[in-house]
Amino acid sequence: MKQLSALHFPHGPRAIFIILILIAVFFIIVLAGLVFFFDFDTPSKNEGIPAPALNEEPPQSLLPASWPKELEEQWRPDRSSYGVPLQTFAMLSPLPEDFGIALYLVASGKIEDLDVFTEAYYTQPEFYPSFVSNGMVYYSNHPPDRYGALGFGFYPSPTFARAEPGGTGIATVFLHSGFGVETWQGLHVQVEVSDELKPFFSFKSEQDAYLVCPSYPLFEPCWAQKVRIPFSVNPQTPSGTYTFSIKTRQPPQAMQEEWEKEFGERYAQNAFKVTNDGVLVVNVYSTPKAHV
Repeated sequence: MKQLSALHFPHGPRAIFIILILIAVFFIIVLAGLVFFFDFDTPSKNEGIPAPALNEEPPQSLLPASWPKELEEQWRPDRSSYGVPLQTFAMLSPLPEDFGIALYLVASGKIEDLDVFTEAYYTQPEFYPSFVSNGMVYYSNHPPDRYGALGFGFYPSPTFARAEPGGTGIATVFLHSGFGVETWQGLHVQVEVSDELKPFFSFKSEQDAYLVCPSYPLFEPCWAQKVRIPFSVNPQTPSGTYTFSIKTRQPPQAMQEEWEKEFGERYAQNAFKVTNDGVLVVNVYSTPKAHV
């Protein structure tokens, strides 16, 4: 009977080489299995970090739903047509559902209470008409050798408020960094009252100063801020329309020093010297008394 030939295994240096290859393949398979296993059981390093603002749900509408949808469509911005990287707006809230209507109401002066607008509205660059007219170029075609050192503005200007003689009111205006500005700017805001009108009007500041953040290369949320100015009217004030200037002054020294230390050369310590006043118009009116 024919015998089966014996099995022969390689030996010598060649055998050692083959064994090493087999061991290496074995460890690669084991490591791949461990990675696969822990990829499902271990939390991601990005877990807990908020998604970019562009992926969030838009804020709920603040304005009455009775406004026609056609108006929203007509005024709503289309950022895909700007030629500007969408990442420019990534730190901001998504556009509110009624943002187009809000633009129309503010631009046309058809809304009296500007205080109703939240950060989701007034931090959008399109809230300010000058962005479309002359600010967009700083983001679509930014000169490589340009450095936005400082600049700011008030909107709307004029802004309006009203009160009765002997009454009080709050004026609201929005303070924003200039477009393409890369610095932090500390500004104290105050209303300038002439000597003639000082006996009739008293204005206060809700904050000692505002720190306006850069608007370039990205719009940071604090690039635009709401400024609320409480005021009171003397009972003897005649009915009429009164115009005041909204000016910027140097912040308190302690705040100035703190911001200089925090931001270094990127803090524009002389920004308050820029002359770019806002205008406040106060309408003083007397309510007719009802006849008994």
